[in-house]
Amino acid sequence: MDSDSGLDRCSARIPRCAARLAIALGLLLGAACGRVPQPAVTPVSSAPPSSPSALASPAASPAAPPAGRSEEPAYEITESDTGRTFSYPVTSRFMLLLAESMSPRSELRLSCTSDDVLGPISNVPPIAGPRYALRYEALMPGTCTVTDRAFVVTVQVIG
Repeated sequence: MDSDSGLDRCSARIPRCAARLAIALGLLLGAACGRVPQPAVTPVSSAPPSSPSALASPAASPAAPPAGRSEEPAYEITESDTGRTFSYPVTSRFMLLLAESMSPRSELRLSCTSDDVLGPISNVPPIAGPRYALRYEALMPGTCTVTDRAFVVTVQVIG
């Protein structure tokens, strides 16, 4: 057998192998860089609770979302979302956009199962007008409750 003909056959396979390797690598990278799961929004109540004891009531059943509201993920939470529960995967970011007159920043309280569930994002551009914005990033699984006067939302961070 001639050694040159064996070398020719081997070098003829290299472009095909390289093409297959490039396709496999492209598919692998495409799968690894797929879409991040979207947060789920679970309505808890369509009306604000009348008292703090209403928050702890296990008998409260989930209500239908308010008319005209879809179950799309909400990365912007406003006063109209009071009484709702939002679920976000770790590393998700969301913003509270609240009116200073209805929910003063000085009265806003964040209570979490652990101090490391949510982390504040400090580089938030100022919002014009009577509203203010607070941004958070979901850092680890847990549950937080955000309260301010009549405003109450629950944020669940899932792994």
